[in-house]
Amino acid sequence: MLWQSEWDSRLKHPAQTRQLLAALDDEPGLTFDLLFHASFADKLLPVMQKAGPDSDGYSRMQQTFAEAVKKVRTVVAHAGEIGFLDAARYTELSHAAMASLMELIHDLAIVKKNSRV
Repeated sequence: MLWQSEWDSRLKHPAQTRQLLAALDDEPGLTFDLLFHASFADKLLPVMQKAGPDSDGYSRMQQTFAEAVKKVRTVVAHAGEIGFLDAARYTELSHAAMASLMELIHDLAIVKKNSRV
């Protein structure tokens, strides 16, 4: 994927996002899946927050959101096996790692929105 310099100022963690995408350079299908699921999760989160846990369909939204986040985490873990050195920062089972993963998901959603992938 061709990196756009404008992303450096728009992303919270441009260096890590760039390194992740570079690690997946030879796997365009995984890159597509990563960007798709990250964008989906990023768009679903505010809908869930607005609707609240007592609304109809919330449990299904929550399940779908969790599945999308899990798919992103799985691709990030795979990227860690092929050269993405910061993968553990996003895949560990901790509050800090989940917060970092959500920031990465937001960054990836921006990349997806502003790229041709």
